[in-house]
Amino acid sequence: MDDAEKLVQMMIRCGLATGHGDTIDDLISELEKQIRNNLNAFSDARKQIERLREALREIYEVYAGSEGIPQPMTAAEGYLLSLLMEAVEIASKALCGLDQGPRLDDRGSNLDGN
Repeated sequence: MDDAEKLVQMMIRCGLATGHGDTIDDLISELEKQIRNNLNAFSDARKQIERLREALREIYEVYAGSEGIPQPMTAAEGYLLSLLMEAVEIASKALCGLDQGPRLDDRGSNLDGN
């Protein structure tokens, strides 16, 4: 098996297209294009993850920066409070895996004391 065939086999094993490469130079050129495309996709994904992470932090900080939520007086207020707490818990759980955010009880109190 020559070098070009070895490169073709490696590209196929890695799930990369070989294009119409007849020579090793053609195959290397195709490989370089695909590597660049993959790097751009990973870079875009990292940026999107950071935007989403920041949005989750903002959701949590809106709640954390509040003066506390008074006891709901009506069923509608209770329902809205439960929705808010659910959103805060989702943000907190998502951030927990990223930067170990605080754990909350069912009323939104910080279980970690920070």
